Amino acid sequence: MKVLDHIKKRRSARKFKETGVSAEAIEAIIEAGRNAPSAMNSQPWKFYIVRDKNKRAELSGIHRWAGFIEGAPVCIVVAVDQSLSPNHFVEDGSTAAQNMLLVLQDFGLAGCWVAVHSNKGDGTEDAVRKTLDIPDGYRVICILAVGHPDSEPGPKRLKEDIWVEV
Repeated sequence: MKVLDHIKKRRSARKFKETGVSAEAIEAIIEAGRNAPSAMNSQPWKFYIVRDKNKRAELSGIHRWAGFIEGAPVCIVVAVDQSLSPNHFVEDGSTAAQNMLLVLQDFGLAGCWVAVHSNKGDGTEDAVRKTLDIPDGYRVICILAVGHPDSEPGPKRLKEDIWVEV
């Protein structure tokens, strides 16, 4: 499948079958993240693969939009060492996460991005760091809930008039 086809087909899934995610799929997902662009090729990320049901349940309580994490067979937490990318850690973690979301389709999987990083200082990052023993110097960008989707998503509605030629 071509990359643009993957991009067009990608949808967020919040309900998953109980079927597990293979080690082969996890390796490919992580490889996609590793190959993302990063500022000055700093590659500041660390990916935490969470299969443990109790840890997923704990992560599902980090904020009101994260509840479905508990139902995913696996989630991947994207954390970035801010000292390696002080000015672009959000972008670096985000490009890695997007790469990972796109490769899911090769394995019949779907996922959903759960935002963690925030400039509000609401304690969400600290809660994730504590749950997974992530070092303080790392910023938690997001959690990707991953699994076999419980249903087929409908077509995506796209906005029109989004570009301006100058």
